[in-house]
Amino acid sequence: MTHHRLLLAFSTLLLGTGAALAQSADLTCMALDVVAAGQPSAARKSFSATRTIDLTVVATFKELPSREHLLELVFTSPDGFLYRSMAFPIAPAGRVAGHRHIPDYPNPVSELRVATETGADGLARNMVTVPFPVAGTTIVSSGLYGRWTVEARLDGARTPCTRGLTFTLTP
Repeated sequence: MTHHRLLLAFSTLLLGTGAALAQSADLTCMALDVVAAGQPSAARKSFSATRTIDLTVVATFKELPSREHLLELVFTSPDGFLYRSMAFPIAPAGRVAGHRHIPDYPNPVSELRVATETGADGLARNMVTVPFPVAGTTIVSSGLYGRWTVEARLDGARTPCTRGLTFTLTP
C-alpha cells in the first residue's frame, strides 16, 4: 500500500470515528433524581421501604434525542454490591415510541419518550421517568436498608453520563 493510500485510509478511519463520537454525543445527561409518589421532593433523599411501593427515577437531559439511545440505570445496594441494572431504550424526538430488542433481554422493551416539562422556576426540562420497585422485592424481604446509589449510563458506556445519586431506604 502506498503512503498516499495509507494516509487516505487513516483519514477516513479518523473521520468515521469522529462522526461516531459526534453521533453518540447528541444526548447529554444533566441530572438524576429519585422521588416517591405523594411525597415532596426533598434535598435529603430518605424513603420508607415499608410505605413505598415504587420510587421513580427521573433522568434529565440537556436536549431532546435526535436518534435512538439506550439508558441504563445501575443500582448499588447499601453493602456496595450491584443490586440491579435496568436498560431502557429511548425513542428519538418526533417518532412514535415502539418496542426495541435489547441485548441479553428475552423480550422487546417499550421505548421511553423524553418529555419536556416546565418546572416551577419556568425552565424547560427534558426528562424520562422510570419506576424502581421497592414493595414486594428483596429490598424489603432481605432488609436491604441503608444508603443506595443509582447511576445513569448512555449507549453502553462504562462510565456514568452524570453524577450518581444517593438515597436512603429505611424500614
